[in-house]
Amino acid sequence: MRSVWSIVWKVALALAVPGVVIGAIGLSMGGPDSGSWAWPGQPQASVADVPAIPGYTPPGGGQGAGAQAGSPATAGSGGPQQIHIDEPALDPFSSLYIEAVTMDVSVIASDHFSLKVDSSDTKSEVAWSYDGRDDGVILHLQETVPNHLTNPGTITATITVPEGTALDIVDQTSTTGDIRLAVPASLATVRTDTGDVRVEGAVGALDVSSGTGAVTVSGETGEARVQASTGDVTVSGASTSLTVQAATGDVTVTGAARTADLQAATGNVVVKQATPWSATTYNLTTATGSIRLAGTGAPQVASSFAGNVEGPAVDAEALSLTASTSIGTIDITLGA
Repeated sequence: MRSVWSIVWKVALALAVPGVVIGAIGLSMGGPDSGSWAWPGQPQASVADVPAIPGYTPPGGGQGAGAQAGSPATAGSGGPQQIHIDEPALDPFSSLYIEAVTMDVSVIASDHFSLKVDSSDTKSEVAWSYDGRDDGVILHLQETVPNHLTNPGTITATITVPEGTALDIVDQTSTTGDIRLAVPASLATVRTDTGDVRVEGAVGALDVSSGTGAVTVSGETGEARVQASTGDVTVSGASTSLTVQAATGDVTVTGAARTADLQAATGNVVVKQATPWSATTYNLTTATGSIRLAGTGAPQVASSFAGNVEGPAVDAEALSLTASTSIGTIDITLGA
């Protein structure tokens, strides 16, 4: 990996959240141990590789040669406007930095680098610019909204990169917009308050934080960490190390994993994998819910059981599984 770690980011992927506690239900949400992962032929990448340093400052305050055309409403006027940005042949970039409020953002594969932003009626302003560095080029996309507005409108943005291109770092933040990341990246951090998140591209180290939206991870990941408040979390992509912490949403994992630490407060935890029970070390805990185990060689547990089920340590196990919930159900099916 290039020395892209010298880029000063607004929020680094190393921003683990140890010690966050949901006091009402007593769930302690600690960050995972750092793992590592690498694209073939490249150095290992890990969440821990990016230091928690002061935030990245967009060049020129987010304006510049790439600022939107026309005369948008100023932040003070709050007047409605139409935004149409169409850049079908952007210069190549290696990293993305996106700040959105209501804007739905999709990053997808195509045959070229491009940017398209559309809205029919909005009070937001959108600007984009490049930040060229020795170790790569950042494409910065920023939406700003007057502070007093509660319904600024809806905007959609689509960013494309050539098929097969793996970005170095993707940093996306949104308030109410949805986020879709469908291209490979070495490191990616995604944060949203009420929008949904979909990660479809392969990511070496992934960090997702969601408020009320749902999180879906279908791309392959190395180290993946997902935190959700009220939304459901679904992981169907394979991972080396997976940590999921959910408050009231359900956690469903069908992708293969080497290590899985799954925590839900009031939601259910469901795991379905081909890994046999005989190659799995597991520790399953529920307070007032129930534990259901299925698949060839599954341990026998009474249907009304609530408590702790711990399996023996297995030499060279294919899966190390920890699952816990307060009042939800833990449903594990292995070897299917």
